[in-house]
Amino acid sequence: MRIIIAVALGGALGSVLRYAVLVALGPVDIALATLTVNVVGSLLLGYLTGMWMSREPSPWLRAGLGTGLCGGFTTMSTFALDTIALVETNVTLAAAYIGGTFILSIGSCFIGLALGLWQSGKGESK
Repeated sequence: MRIIIAVALGGALGSVLRYAVLVALGPVDIALATLTVNVVGSLLLGYLTGMWMSREPSPWLRAGLGTGLCGGFTTMSTFALDTIALVETNVTLAAAYIGGTFILSIGSCFIGLALGLWQSGKGESK
């Protein structure tokens, strides 16, 4: 039950933070807000995973931050809807958005993982 509560609280916080990014970016294309949360969320999840490789957190903390917070903050469904809207107006921009989202999100996850490993001491050269 503790894990379910942690996921619910993390998910609620992540969703509120996602909305805050949308509001903070103001009247720009919503696709920019979606790209931002997906890239930042990938960086955060990579970082947490790197940190957890040296010291495993409690299952409820891992689920609350990883599944809950990062899952609530990032959004595949909005990415899909934004892509469809872009395809209807500009196919080239839609393709750039798809490619950019994947490249930037995977790249930021890799950077976050490296930072987490480095900070935890597992990424140091011996």
